[in-house]
Amino acid sequence: MSCTSQFSMGNAISDWNNDNWPDIISLDMKPEEETLVKSTVGADPYNIFLLKRSFGYYNQFPKNMLQINRGNGADEQPVFSDVSQFSGVEATDWSWAPLVTDLDNDGWKDIYITNGIWQRPNDLDYLIYLSSKQVQQMASDRELASKMPSGKASNYAFRNRGDLTFEDVSAKWGLDLFGVSNGAVYADLDGDGDQDIVINNLNAPASVYENEIGSTNNYLKVELEGSNLNPFGIGARVTITIDGKTQIQEMYTTRGFLSSVEPVLYFGLGKAHTVDRLEVNWPGGQHTVLETIPANETLKVRQDETTSGHPSSLVSEKYIDPVTADQFGLSFTHQEDQFVDFEQEPLIPNLLSTQGPHMAVGDVNADGLDDLFIGGARGQSDVLFYQRENGHFERAVGLFPENVSSEAVDAVFFDCDQDGDQDLLIINGGGAYKEGHPGLLDRLYINDGLGNFTLNPDALPTVARNGSCVVPLDFNRDGALDLFIGVRSVPGIYGIDPQSMLLENSGDGHFRDVTEQFLPEQGRLGMVTDAAVLEGDGDRKLVVVGEWMPVQLLTIGSNVWQTHELPGSSGWWNRVVLADCNQDGQQDLILGNWGLNTNLHASPEEPMGLYVKDFDGNRKLDPVVTHFRQGKEYPLVSIDEMTKQMPEFRKLLRTYTAFSQLGFEDVFTPGIRAGAVEKKVVCLSSSIALSDGRGNYRLQPLPNAAQLSAIFGILAEDLNGDGNTDLLLAGNFNGSTPALGMNDASLGILLLGDGTGHFRDAGLNRSYWRITGETRDLQLLQLPQQKLVVAARNALGLWVGRLEEVE
Repeated sequence: MSCTSQFSMGNAISDWNNDNWPDIISLDMKPEEETLVKSTVGADPYNIFLLKRSFGYYNQFPKNMLQINRGNGADEQPVFSDVSQFSGVEATDWSWAPLVTDLDNDGWKDIYITNGIWQRPNDLDYLIYLSSKQVQQMASDRELASKMPSGKASNYAFRNRGDLTFEDVSAKWGLDLFGVSNGAVYADLDGDGDQDIVINNLNAPASVYENEIGSTNNYLKVELEGSNLNPFGIGARVTITIDGKTQIQEMYTTRGFLSSVEPVLYFGLGKAHTVDRLEVNWPGGQHTVLETIPANETLKVRQDETTSGHPSSLVSEKYIDPVTADQFGLSFTHQEDQFVDFEQEPLIPNLLSTQGPHMAVGDVNADGLDDLFIGGARGQSDVLFYQRENGHFERAVGLFPENVSSEAVDAVFFDCDQDGDQDLLIINGGGAYKEGHPGLLDRLYINDGLGNFTLNPDALPTVARNGSCVVPLDFNRDGALDLFIGVRSVPGIYGIDPQSMLLENSGDGHFRDVTEQFLPEQGRLGMVTDAAVLEGDGDRKLVVVGEWMPVQLLTIGSNVWQTHELPGSSGWWNRVVLADCNQDGQQDLILGNWGLNTNLHASPEEPMGLYVKDFDGNRKLDPVVTHFRQGKEYPLVSIDEMTKQMPEFRKLLRTYTAFSQLGFEDVFTPGIRAGAVEKKVVCLSSSIALSDGRGNYRLQPLPNAAQLSAIFGILAEDLNGDGNTDLLLAGNFNGSTPALGMNDASLGILLLGDGTGHFRDAGLNRSYWRITGETRDLQLLQLPQQKLVVAARNALGLWVGRLEEVE
């Protein structure tokens, strides 16, 4: 697992998503209420987080974690991904005991969590009070403790929806007791087949809850009789199968926080009246198989009555076979530099300078084979690999300078001078330099036709900006490829739209800037991250996506291009890829977004906001990010983070409690924010925009598996030979503030298309598509006898997988 809870007061292991792999839940102290988030100690500042890691601490965050088991990795060790924020269970305050069991007997395990502490020692105002030398000298320990605020809180119950998400049913199920609860157990106290709950309360009587929600569904109780030395069968695994769907449970009795349940396994069956198959795998390797078991009974299974036969196993369809990059000569490790954007822009939510590496594929030496370019980070040389006839790759030597000051963020092979070979354009970016710095100048290399490249320093306008992407297009139909260059941001001024560029090719590989003549808003389209050319019936469009902006379709014409925005599409978009996913002959838009497994939430009713203005009059623009909690808009950052850039506000907000109770509009009144640049985000889901064949697009989210992380890499191919477009997705992003945590629950996603624009998740355990780290780009390489998927990963080596033929 890539990260853990910081304190982990209570833990449980249970397969809550019914994929036959046991998952882990760990509890921490993150509150749900924004007032408590703002007034108590939370995540470490970024510099402290990095310092702890340098001393060997792991990636720890003060929130609950729901670690979903992704099966065994390449080293045969289990791999876990935290999906707590997507599932909706990450914040339950000062939590102790998790019970993961099927409370409503619908076949899906629910979660019950006890909560509270008698007094809250991490209250920030209390810690300030406690740090006073005068107070320490005059007050007794009893007096100091009496000033500590109460930590009483409500318990939580979550109903499993069966789609990786949970519904908060604490009040609905009557389990939201307010107080200080810690230990908890379940048992069928009244013998009606559902599980009742007993909890221990501090300085109060214990609570007993009779279950009235599970009686409408069927159940099966299983009691195991093991060996003399293990009478309860501790460690045994029980698997039941109903209509091809399985549930597993393991026999162990420790639960939650200092608690133990009875040695009985409870299976909710929903409306099923029969269990088709029950299998017990006993410690020591024996197994028992029973069939056609009626519901609503207590089944006793003895270890000494084991049966013959073979235990069930998972069936795999191996779509991708992971191989080593060195096996094909693709030895490259991205070396991210140590620049930290937060040091010069403390209010931004994410690092802006870890966007690489990106790749480009083309036949540079006219031998009919795919060659591969990979961009390096600041201070690292770029790399070109030539493919040889045997499918092995050879690294070009001395082609690109060492220790360069620029950082490659995108690249493309295209014939810029119409001589029939593939030239190379490298786009540079990052937040380390201000606009105009030579390190941000893009580079055009001219191919001699044999795969040897020479830098042409005079081919491009001397414009140095924080680039993000490049798209060759012949916008004026003169036969020469022109260039759209997207620009991500203005370094040091987050939130202000930079000027993207349209460069016209003179025909011989020299370009002039025609941005203001053709691009709307003089090229200030937004904080652009990617673009693509959409070919239609008689017209062409440039699709542009980015951060804090909607999906834009620019109609390419002879005058200023007209812009159409997809309704409800303003997001944090990372990637756009075009493919016909519904077989109507029109290209659809596959869109990689930030994902839903994050502390941030956005909708048309409760959007994320960005307000940019010099709010405190110090001649520096201040980007204030906001989000909604409990129906109210709040600044995303803490008062300490906010006043680090805007110290004048400390005079107005003297206590943490006072700040925590103020919404965004209370602090930034209409008068204060007048004239501010305002942006909104209403969609964080990675999505597909389906064409209706008439130039209109309908935005719909991709399946839940695609929402577990930010998506940066997308490949659209027919992988199973059924004639439908399938999708390979990869991503992850670990450059957010510690308060936001790591957005890295993806190990790669394989979505199989049905030809109508809908997709189903093939599952990690079926596709063998398991890629760790932060993928920034995916490319497909054609070899003489096979195809390779190559993933370029930030600060890691290449991940390579061989596409398998699946019948």
